[in-house]
Amino acid sequence: MRLFKEKKMYVYVFCVYAITALFLLLHTVKKSVPVHRDALLSIVIPQVIGMSLLAVMASLATRRTSNILEKCALVLTGIVCVLSVVSVFPKFGYDVPTLLIDHSVFVTVSCAAAVLAGWRMLQVVTEKRNEQ
Repeated sequence: MRLFKEKKMYVYVFCVYAITALFLLLHTVKKSVPVHRDALLSIVIPQVIGMSLLAVMASLATRRTSNILEKCALVLTGIVCVLSVVSVFPKFGYDVPTLLIDHSVFVTVSCAAAVLAGWRMLQVVTEKRNEQ
């Protein structure tokens, strides 16, 4: 069972994953901004709420599909969301293991999700029309 009915949606989803991964890769080579700068609550609170909801939606969506690529991409999406939420903790004085807030881990997981989404898109787009 597929997550989306239309093939166009798989292309769109892959584009979102690919653009996000590319954005993160491009920001890897830039100078990093110090973590200790003041956190703007007007930005951080919506970020935490949005990423938490997206993590829940991704975990719930794993039940809607039987395809292993889609499930893995959704699990990686949930991991990216959790890492994003955890990256906010040091701004408020909480100690978090360095591995969880390491940008290279975030980029690696995002790129892996993009590769899986692209692989699934190619499967769906190239499959023969078996419908009626």
